[in-house]
Amino acid sequence: MQKNMIKKWTEVLYEQSQFKSFNLSVTLKLKSKYLQWVNQTKPIKEVRELFDKLSVRMPTSLPFYTDYVKIEQSSSNTDNKRVKTAFEHAITYFGKTSADLWLTYLNYLKQRQSLDFMTISRIHSRALHTLETMIVLIFQIFTWTNQNGLQSSSVNTAADDYASKLLHTIRLLESIEKRIATLELFTYVVKKKKPSKRDFYLSKIKWWIKTAFYDLDYLQDELRVLLQHQSIESTTDEEIHRGSPASRPMKPLIITRDLLQSKVFSAGYP
Repeated sequence: MQKNMIKKWTEVLYEQSQFKSFNLSVTLKLKSKYLQWVNQTKPIKEVRELFDKLSVRMPTSLPFYTDYVKIEQSSSNTDNKRVKTAFEHAITYFGKTSADLWLTYLNYLKQRQSLDFMTISRIHSRALHTLETMIVLIFQIFTWTNQNGLQSSSVNTAADDYASKLLHTIRLLESIEKRIATLELFTYVVKKKKPSKRDFYLSKIKWWIKTAFYDLDYLQDELRVLLQHQSIESTTDEEIHRGSPASRPMKPLIITRDLLQSKVFSAGYP
């Protein structure tokens, strides 16, 4: 009796967090947890019904979709059509910024033996055209790593580190873009009375933008070298003896422009 009451009140609280809460942060945090709780306490049919209800309500999160995919795949009666729909919905919201989402989608498609190569190729092409420019490099790193069977922890750790740096810099640029309008309005107001203060803030804006783009260039250079390194490592001895040049020739020595962050990137160099 007591367990049933706890279960009932738990469900009521979850429902209120999604359909009656005015705090969007609470709604977002509990959205995926609500789905997981229903999966643990009710049949898959009710999980699917809840997913359909919550998927059309804002705000949404990537874990909400990926958790549902895991639930569906772990079911004894997996509905592959619903799994594909969940991936497509997630791509609608997060396809530009999440390389991991596309990689998970591709791995799911590869596991389905009935799927032909052309379908996988189309999804891969969509990823390259949908992802933001800098995120495409991250996507390519892990795609080539999986294709060549490379499981080097150092390579994966470096890729994760670069991905984190790239996303941080991209978010910095987005933040700058949002604040420029506010700063321009402020500087316009003080323009007549305090032109020196206006010039000071404008110089700060220029410095922020220049620094952010410099960091992006720096990270992009390092990522390209990592990709070139991987390409050479994956080249077979037979290809080397045939004299076939690597598709992505590696630069033997690259020193970054910032002397404080100078590094040497090459295979075999200390």
